[in-house]
Amino acid sequence: MAGEHENHDNYNVNTLQAAVVEIRRLQTQIAAIEAERTNEKEKAKLILEEEEGEGVMD
Repeated sequence: MAGEHENHDNYNVNTLQAAVVEIRRLQTQIAAIEAERTNEKEKAKLILEEEEGEGVMD
């Protein structure tokens, strides 16, 4: 019986560790997506500023 309890605890620990690893992986993925969006917004802003600058010169 004691062995069953120990196995159950080990299972819970392994499940928790797997969940933590998955959460960290998802957090990293979200951070990368957010950085990419920020980069795209900055590029769009620069393009818009360049287009506005060209309009003034015409």
